[in-house]
Amino acid sequence: MKIIFFVFTMDQGIFGGQKGNRIHQTLRYALITAAVFGVLWIVLVEFNPNLFIYIFMKQTEHILAISLNIIRSYGISFL
Repeated sequence: MKIIFFVFTMDQGIFGGQKGNRIHQTLRYALITAAVFGVLWIVLVEFNPNLFIYIFMKQTEHILAISLNIIRSYGISFL
């Protein structure tokens, strides 16, 4: 069943190996998307640090005190 799927549905039969540029193109788009989201996240965190806390959580003084470093670390992980 898996062979039929890849040969006919994914067009990866005898000539499927010649379509390797799709993998490189997909990888390129994935890296660009991750970089854009990472930069956007860092910009938002720098200008309005508690924005994501207000959106996703109930705010308490303790949460607001520890959230900035956590959100910055998470945003940098995209880059």
